[in-house]
Amino acid sequence: MTDTLKQTRRVFLSITFLRWVGPGLVVPILVLALTSHGLDLAQVGIVFAVYGGTTVLFELPTGGLADSIGRKPVLAMAGALFITFDVLFLVGTTLPVFMVAAFIGGAGRALSSGPLESWYVDRARSIDPALVLRKDLSTAGVLAGVALTCGALASVGLANLPPGSIAGLSNVLVSVLGAVVADTVFVVTVLLAIREPERQHTRIRTVFGDVPSVVGDGIRVARSQHTIRLLLGTTFGVAVAAVSIETLWQPRYADLLGGPEEAAKIAGLVVAGFAFASVIGSALAQRVPKRFVGAPGPSAATALTLAAIGLVGMAAAGSPWLLTGLLLAVYVCLAFSDVLRQEMLHEWVPGNRRTTIVSVDSLAGQLGNVGASLILVPIAGATSISTGWLLGAGIMFAAALVVSLARMPTDDERQEIPTGVVVNAT
Repeated sequence: MTDTLKQTRRVFLSITFLRWVGPGLVVPILVLALTSHGLDLAQVGIVFAVYGGTTVLFELPTGGLADSIGRKPVLAMAGALFITFDVLFLVGTTLPVFMVAAFIGGAGRALSSGPLESWYVDRARSIDPALVLRKDLSTAGVLAGVALTCGALASVGLANLPPGSIAGLSNVLVSVLGAVVADTVFVVTVLLAIREPERQHTRIRTVFGDVPSVVGDGIRVARSQHTIRLLLGTTFGVAVAAVSIETLWQPRYADLLGGPEEAAKIAGLVVAGFAFASVIGSALAQRVPKRFVGAPGPSAATALTLAAIGLVGMAAAGSPWLLTGLLLAVYVCLAFSDVLRQEMLHEWVPGNRRTTIVSVDSLAGQLGNVGASLILVPIAGATSISTGWLLGAGIMFAAALVVSLARMPTDDERQEIPTGVVVNAT
């Protein structure tokens, strides 16, 4: 029985939601948990660099793997690694253990980069070749934000329970146990809901032997298109600035509120605010004025410029309320820009290399992650968090300039992009 577009969309959006509940539970306490075990900001940067470096190492091979063996098994493997990451983070107390957890989490991140989105785009386009992608990509962004909000609010409730009331865990760590449950539900749903065309059964050596050629083709595609190169450069710059936010906001709140335990009690609310701001930004991307629809590059550049201005304001903010307001504004702008950049990327890439190109884009982001973790975060630790945010703002301004030059393909250019062969699952 052939899936309808409505069924395919429902599976895509449901799994998108489940994918982000676990991170919503963990993100509010990630840096607080590390610092509560005695790690300083430089060591936190090392953990983040291991995560990003592992993702860099595996990003392209796993993208090629998904294009070779299918998106469903790769997504399931990613979920299993997320669960392992959660467990190690739950029991870890030392830098080496957290580095191992970061390695496993980075591998899971690489595996999860693109398969679900690529599965949906190919399945949906096989049903309706003229389907406009922006609405569904935007809706997925909205649901990801809602999922993060749900996870973050659950983290608030767990963090405010009496210490040790669940499995003897501190209020900083108890939400990680919830992430184990959430990520398990994600894996089960992937296995039950995603349907793909049957592929030829090949030996694992043959499968991995095909990956380098798939990756090579993907890199050649990325190098051949000017707009794709611009989007990859933008992704790198945005990632550097984003790491400056994601790594430093929790220590900043701890400074303003009097310590990590106090910050943990409200960190989930802050993350819920971030997620809601991302929902707003993703939803606004569906409402781009008609006169700007054909110019998503300049529209994305405007959003990134406003985000950079927000980062400058964060560097000067001395109140948790002002800091929160500026953070929310930055996340609205980042989510708005992300949807427009995703749409441009998908319009330029061939269907038979879609996951690989998405992985190349994610690789650019992870390279920015590693660079920021090894350079920007230690600079902030040696000077001030404000300095780190000012550096991030400068890089965000540069990313805005780059993406302003990106554009959609013309009708003639679109016809020259190979679509690959997509077969309906029955």
